[in-house]
This record gives sequence, C-alpha cells and structure tokens, in this order.
Amino acid sequence: MGNETSKTRKGVLLPLQTSDQGTIRGLFVDGNGVESHELRPLMDGESINTDEVIALSQRPGTPYLDAEITSLGCGGAPTSEHAPTGHDGPCKANSEEFREGWGRIFGEKEPAET
Repeated sequence: MGNETSKTRKGVLLPLQTSDQGTIRGLFVDGNGVESHELRPLMDGESINTDEVIALSQRPGTPYLDAEITSLGCGGAPTSEHAPTGHDGPCKANSEEFREGWGRIFGEKEPAET
C-alpha cells in the first residue's frame, strides 16, 4: 500500500450478513456517516477488484468490528501509464507472484507492422 495516494479511514462495522465463502455485508460507521459495504476476503494470487482494502478486528464481547478502510487510489487502471504505483502491470495485486505473472502474459508487446 505505501503509495502517496492511499487514504485510510477508521470506523466500526456492524456485520448484518455473512456467507460460507467469507463475504460480509454490513454497515460501516465513521465521522462521515453510515455506509453499506460488502466485503470479500483477499485471495492469494488474485487481483483486487476494488479501490478499497478493509482490515477488520473483533471488538471483544460485541458483534462490532473495528474497521480500517484503505483507499488505494488506483481506480482499477491496468497499466502503469494511469496507475500511481510506479510499476508496470496490474494496478492492484495482492502478491508479487500475481504481478510477475501479469508481466509474463501482458508484458511489452512488439509494435504491429502496418
């Protein structure tokens, strides 16, 4: 995450619904108001298909979760031309192996002959 466009917000998440796959639907509350969120677990080697990553920790003795939302500020752009991350490849990847695989598949292409 350490790029200069990242922004972090802290608040509380009240889980309303969970699934066997780890998805959580709930309400996030912070100083800006109340928002609904659907959270999906990060999977090793898969791209992150959203602009936010949320870290959760259980509040002891309550159903509430402390939540820290980090906005990656990337907007889903797949190339370094648009990505503020300063590297080629996918804007957001949760492992270096994914990023390297992306480079092998979608790396620089030779210009087409006209």
